[in-house]
Amino acid sequence: MPIDELFPYPNYRKGQKETIIFIKNVIESGSIGLLHAPTGIGKTISALTAYFSAFKEEGSKGFFLTRTKSQAMIYVKELRKISRKIGDIPFVIMRSKKDYCLIARQSKKIRDLPYYAFVRFCEVMRSTDRCPYYKNTYKKGKPTEALLNAELELLEIGATPENIIRVSRRYNICPYELAKFFAEKGEIIVGSYNYIFSDIVRESFLEKINIELKDAIVIVDEAHNLPDFITSAFGLYLSTATVEEAIKELERLGYEYEDYIDFLQDLLSQIRGIKLEKEDTPHVVDLSFLKFFSNKHDISFLREAGEKYVERGYGIFSRLSFIADFLDNARFLLHLDEYTTLAIRSDKHVRIGFELLDPSYAAKEIFNRAKAVVLMSGSLYPIEYYKTSLGLLGDERVRELILRSPFPEDAMKIIVDLSVTTKYTERTPFMIKRIARNLDIILDVIKDYGVLVVFPSYALMRNVLEEMKLHRRVFAEERSTEIDEVINLLRVRRNAVIFSVAGGKLMEGIDYRIGNETVIKAVVIVGIPFPEINDLLKEKEKYYTEKYGSWWGKFITIIAPAIRKILQAAGRLIRDEKDWGVCIILDWRFHRHKYWKFMPSNWKKYDISTSEEGLKNKLKAIFMRRIE
Repeated sequence: MPIDELFPYPNYRKGQKETIIFIKNVIESGSIGLLHAPTGIGKTISALTAYFSAFKEEGSKGFFLTRTKSQAMIYVKELRKISRKIGDIPFVIMRSKKDYCLIARQSKKIRDLPYYAFVRFCEVMRSTDRCPYYKNTYKKGKPTEALLNAELELLEIGATPENIIRVSRRYNICPYELAKFFAEKGEIIVGSYNYIFSDIVRESFLEKINIELKDAIVIVDEAHNLPDFITSAFGLYLSTATVEEAIKELERLGYEYEDYIDFLQDLLSQIRGIKLEKEDTPHVVDLSFLKFFSNKHDISFLREAGEKYVERGYGIFSRLSFIADFLDNARFLLHLDEYTTLAIRSDKHVRIGFELLDPSYAAKEIFNRAKAVVLMSGSLYPIEYYKTSLGLLGDERVRELILRSPFPEDAMKIIVDLSVTTKYTERTPFMIKRIARNLDIILDVIKDYGVLVVFPSYALMRNVLEEMKLHRRVFAEERSTEIDEVINLLRVRRNAVIFSVAGGKLMEGIDYRIGNETVIKAVVIVGIPFPEINDLLKEKEKYYTEKYGSWWGKFITIIAPAIRKILQAAGRLIRDEKDWGVCIILDWRFHRHKYWKFMPSNWKKYDISTSEEGLKNKLKAIFMRRIE
């Protein structure tokens, strides 16, 4: 069907039709598309329109991958709109096993299990025929009548998470298995990055729904998260706390396991003997001693002991099984250049493990095997960073589209204050006071509107807050902060000040909107949010320097992540064609080190302030003009 007949809205936004044509061409040509499309273009409906208008071979499926549950539900809304044009669309929203588990929904104990432990628990419940829901889903490997009837019902009402849970409860079957069963017949699968970019999840899932990766059309939403996601997903860690609990499990199993109590005691002693200078900081260390503990016989024995521990009813999962898996993987990871070995001390415990340095190690296989891939985001910039970190440099299949914001260029004014910096060598008490003073001036001028202040770290945020003269309601982000807390405050106090941290949960996937209005009119970025300098960062920079040269090493590990965080923070400001505001960068390095060169074109038209009075006057001019 032609794009104009398929698109469900009366008009295209600026850049939207160009986006649809780009994605359609990527799908039809089997390419890899990198799309930087700022907020307001309408990427979700554009991707769906492109997918359904593109010519596709029979047997293809669309995988639309999102980072958050709320982003997944946007696809439901748009799919229902587009279905009015082409008829019912069989789609399914995939969630994790734990999210869909009816036992976990009834038991806080199960719900609070670490995910790896929950997966083990699920495997044991299924293999021992103790899960009442799985028993009603399959009989001798074949779908039950209850499962078939539930599938028919979902075809009528749509396979949203709420419907999957409700129908599963009525038929007394497993929601996760129902979702997977439905996915085999569905054309669109919406889920987390895990379903394609995690080896274990992908291969199991694709086999279950009877499709190969070569038939998958993969659309990755908010793709600027993909390098960090892959790095995290392929990391592997073991804590001394886990080893201590595993020893207790062996003690409970009895005297026949005494030799392996000694085995784990030796492992514990080796980990505790690692010298670490700072707490909560990754240290690159030598973990070659793990070779001694990675004998296949020992690993098998630990795994069998873990199974017996659960079978005897001593616990719902076993740490012994996890340690067996860790040591099994260690044998392989110790020899890979793409990984580094780390240790981190926190309170009384030490974690050791393997950190992936280069996400292209895992990403390239997906890009080579998938039918077509589209990576799209409002902050997929600088695009060279994503091509490099995902292994796409020099790939002839790669296509790029960088779009300008659809909103008026003067909607966001940018001011760079050259009088302050958060550069570590200049972060003196005097500089902290000066930053606090500039923030007081900003808040005094913008007293009638909400302001988002973004710091590079919690420590610096606390230090600056202590020096400020605050005269209105302030919310300071903590690690435990929930987004609803902030939105509820803004409903009551629309001129509240939100203090947050770059890269934190208040920077992405959140609209500071009350009704149809974005109540934040200023985003203040205190310093360039470079990543913390530690052993891990140095190891990454060394890796990329050896691979691409010293400039690229610094760019990939230090500069590009900071640029991304600035774009994410400023992206909270303009979410609608009626929005306007100012982004203020309190750091001279943005100007003097020319970091603006790595930003989209509209960021290069910034204004400069060199004094408190100059900053005050520039802000007054912006807000007086807007109010008039």
